[in-house]
Amino acid sequence: RTRTPIRALNRTPAVMLHLTSLLALSSAVAGPGQQLIGVRVRASSMMTTTAAPPTSAPTSALKIKTKLLNAVSMLQMGREARQLDKDNVASIVDRLVELGDGLSDPASSYYSGVDCAECDASQPSLVGTWSLQYTDSPDLLALGYNPLAELVRIGQVFDGEAKTIANVIEWKPPSILSSVPFDSLPFKLPFDPLAERLEQRVVLKGSASPSAPRRVDLAVEGIDIVPKMVFGQAGGPIELRGPLSGQVPFGSFDVLYLDETLRITKTVQGGFLAINTRVAQLVEADMDDGFDVADELPSA
Repeated sequence: RTRTPIRALNRTPAVMLHLTSLLALSSAVAGPGQQLIGVRVRASSMMTTTAAPPTSAPTSALKIKTKLLNAVSMLQMGREARQLDKDNVASIVDRLVELGDGLSDPASSYYSGVDCAECDASQPSLVGTWSLQYTDSPDLLALGYNPLAELVRIGQVFDGEAKTIANVIEWKPPSILSSVPFDSLPFKLPFDPLAERLEQRVVLKGSASPSAPRRVDLAVEGIDIVPKMVFGQAGGPIELRGPLSGQVPFGSFDVLYLDETLRITKTVQGGFLAINTRVAQLVEADMDDGFDVADELPSA
């Protein structure tokens, strides 16, 4: 594991370019007006889990969920959403929230002093790996318009044991590079330029209270840069930490709806909506190695 002081980034222009996008992602988590400050924290191992099989749900809830995921499936995480689309998604979410998820304390895995092993395993939990399907956050949507890199995915890893939430974005080279005749160059590149991957994370500390069982408060722990494949080589995470680990408030979000396959949240700052689906399987690796998205659970 390599620990790099924040000032070292000044000597790494490429990392600084991607760090700009990373900060945009982190600000979208809590809404505008929040500032990221470097912090220091012990890197926690992520206990990989397999999502619980879906339990039966009322037919009306399944129908609304199906309608919601169908509505967002063609919107490119929200980048292609017109105002009419946004209104339609918001209306479907309202119907699902009105129906309710039947949970009394969906954020219980982030209660202070509560060991995740004490959580009710029969109830859906925030803990696990999630993939973003839709958002109306301008900062998040702006990540899809980077001319120097193409967005692969946005996801989150909720670790109930460490009480952390890692917001993850992964980049690959822009698609325009696929038209470059690398094989025709007078020299052979020692790596495949199209196979390059860079993963970035904003690591936040989460906390919740029984007095507000659907709200999770956030504080900054740090940021990680994972060169999954850079110049043909895979590397470990570069962890950027400072002395204020977990002490810098970074906004909050409310859990509007949660079940085994679907999570809908809204930021308290800005009121931005996020719709995520749970990833069914994780490769046996801890957070230091990143996470790989396998098949997702059915949408209904």
